[in-house]
Amino acid sequence: YLEPAVSSDGHRWLTNSYTTEFEDTHWPASYGGRRGDAGDNPNIFLPYPGRLGFTDANSSPAPEDYNQHGGIYLHLIRNGKSFINFGNGYEFAEVDEDGRTDPTGIRNHVNVPMEKVVRENSDHLFPEFNTAIPDAPLPEDPGRFSRFGRFKQVFESHYVDGVHNVCSLPAYVDLYYPNDHGGGPFDIHPGGPAWSYTRFVQDNDAALGMTVDLISHSPCWKDTVIFVVEDDVQNGLDHRNGERSIFLAIGPWVKHQYLGKQHYSLASIFKTVNLILGLPPLNQYDLAATDLRDMFTDSPDYTPYNFQTVVYAKGASKAWIELASHIDFRRPDADEVKLRTAIMKSEGLPRPPH
Repeated sequence: YLEPAVSSDGHRWLTNSYTTEFEDTHWPASYGGRRGDAGDNPNIFLPYPGRLGFTDANSSPAPEDYNQHGGIYLHLIRNGKSFINFGNGYEFAEVDEDGRTDPTGIRNHVNVPMEKVVRENSDHLFPEFNTAIPDAPLPEDPGRFSRFGRFKQVFESHYVDGVHNVCSLPAYVDLYYPNDHGGGPFDIHPGGPAWSYTRFVQDNDAALGMTVDLISHSPCWKDTVIFVVEDDVQNGLDHRNGERSIFLAIGPWVKHQYLGKQHYSLASIFKTVNLILGLPPLNQYDLAATDLRDMFTDSPDYTPYNFQTVVYAKGASKAWIELASHIDFRRPDADEVKLRTAIMKSEGLPRPPH
């Protein structure tokens, strides 16, 4: 069950940062269209030249939004633990996410301060949110820049010594694959072929599978656990509870095909990280949360994972192309109702009863 509701507060919780009054009063007004964020609108920025944007749907807090003791990044460094961040925690409000902006996928309008600990421990060439950049390598263009491709390049060149079978991966890795948000039919290939929503989800799944394959065939596998989670429950329907989401635990010390029956949340993940790394709690949330110990075993299975070839969806229906043309994919979940409607109609849902 996820503590946040949308991308704006969701990416704060992904760094174990509980939302401040600044954020909790801003995002409902912003998402409700009652507080302008657009740095392109002179009616907004001319009367207020000192500030062009607030939090928007982006993943980074402004200074007035920081927690008193910081998030997971500062918590790690303060306690002598290393980390590397790929794509999370530094996408500021007021950005352009256009095509042809590889590798970062972003243009910033506003000079917003970045936390020193984030800047010094992040890969500056890893793409932020931009649906024109694939998560996984493209079979039709394998040399094209992708998020997994960049992660693999850094992983193999900086953190793995294959000759001596040594892993020097930092204690904590934050890795961001965003394309299951979906994107415009022609975001990846402006000249076609079009991508369906299914193809974007497959792109995200493929990047995850390739990542597990890469790590499990490396010397890092023996003492690594991978937690896969979303930042919010936006743009999805759940038949049990609107705050329920997807969570996967992957690693040699994780029970096979285990379905947990405890109450888990993002705070549960950070509590478990604290326990694994020998860290004290950062805040009352990870202090009080249920940990994930029931998912682990004391009999590890070091068998590596082999990536399963994906049969990718080809093309997109006319319904998806038409409906998606009216959706703003420039930031996460900007038109969630339109997107959900487009997905359902293009897939023929709900299906008539037999």
